[in-house]
Amino acid sequence: MSKRVLFTIIVTLILASTLAAQFPIKIPKITLPKIEEPKTSEPVGKENDRSDTLPNHQGQSGLRQMVMDDGFTFFDADPVKARNPKNTGDVDIGWYLRPKLRLIGTFPDNSGFRVVVKQNGKELSKFFCSAMVYRQGEDRRFTPGKYEFGWGFDDFMYDRKCSNEDKAIKELGLMDVEIFYVDGATDKETLVRKHKIDVHKALQIEGYKGSTYPGVSDYFIQRYAEAAVGIIHAGGGNYLSYEPFSQPSHQPIKNGLRIMIPHVPDKKTYFLTYLRCTVNGNRISLTRDKAQLNVGGGGGQGEFFESALMKRKDPEYSERITFTYLNADLPLTLTPGKWECAFMENGEAHRTIRFEVGSDNKIVPHPEQKSGNINLYHKAFLVDVEIPAGGSAIDGRSLPMPDAGIFYGIPWSTPEGKAAAAKVPKKGNPYPVMPK
Repeated sequence: MSKRVLFTIIVTLILASTLAAQFPIKIPKITLPKIEEPKTSEPVGKENDRSDTLPNHQGQSGLRQMVMDDGFTFFDADPVKARNPKNTGDVDIGWYLRPKLRLIGTFPDNSGFRVVVKQNGKELSKFFCSAMVYRQGEDRRFTPGKYEFGWGFDDFMYDRKCSNEDKAIKELGLMDVEIFYVDGATDKETLVRKHKIDVHKALQIEGYKGSTYPGVSDYFIQRYAEAAVGIIHAGGGNYLSYEPFSQPSHQPIKNGLRIMIPHVPDKKTYFLTYLRCTVNGNRISLTRDKAQLNVGGGGGQGEFFESALMKRKDPEYSERITFTYLNADLPLTLTPGKWECAFMENGEAHRTIRFEVGSDNKIVPHPEQKSGNINLYHKAFLVDVEIPAGGSAIDGRSLPMPDAGIFYGIPWSTPEGKAAAAKVPKKGNPYPVMPK
């Protein structure tokens, strides 16, 4: 190594040492993350309320909060039984209300319903209903963007145990029913719907030859006013019936159209019909025109039936009254326009339904639904229903009640709704009558 190179190296080292002294270099301190021990229990309180920590789907357009599903509101009146000491048999001492309810929205666990029954302002019954809370954000079967539906259908809660059998109601006739939502986190109660029900009694007389005695009567809540409209469900999959746990299916389906039409039957339970449809007044040709009308709820759900039997054994007599639904799959491919379809059998139209389809090939909400007066679940649509004058051959009873509202007394709010209600015909005796 030459002297000149050695001198250069020495000078460089001296300069570096001087600079380091004047400008000290700081080495960053590395902090290791603290490892927390696993928690043995979840905290109690708002930090454990998962309702406000769900994915952002609950804020998307079209999703609703604190809205009753009017198409899934049912009220049954069941007898309260007691022992008759005279004949060691059972008698009824009144009735109790058994509701079926679904509230649309995102709710915390332990939420429920409070139901209050009143007549002329007097409270007759008040009870709590526990609920099953469904939140789409916690359903692992539905991943955003993975299926056709993705996010977008409503969260909801529906009653799990809902009745008050301990206190018999003796009154009959028109009554008010108030539905309150009970917040599972705060216990706050919010009125979400008011209904009117009309309760009737069907006697049952036991015994023969002058030795007769009362049995357990049946009670029922009449639903004649519903006949003016039906519900079309356009979801497919689990939407094939208006079930309490109704949600979109991840299985592909072509149209999935199913209709439910209120009905008070005669005796038959199904009708092999064919469809005649027009769009904007023009007859259309259907590839498949068969539509079997079945009596009863699509899923066999008990809440679709309100049935009572009036009977006596001396003389032998029985008469049943039932409020239920006609339901059918609709073999239709929807195109824009005003639709009218008749369910035909032996040249007779049993029912005619009317609805409109928009430019997006989707059913346009009924004016009563569009205004928010009537609320249904996701992809369910209210449609007008016409019964032939005098009732058709499949009808056991029919009664026009244009001022009674819809879905247990919700007042009509549009001219279209009122006009549909005014067209319901009268047929048969509205209620069973016990012969003397």
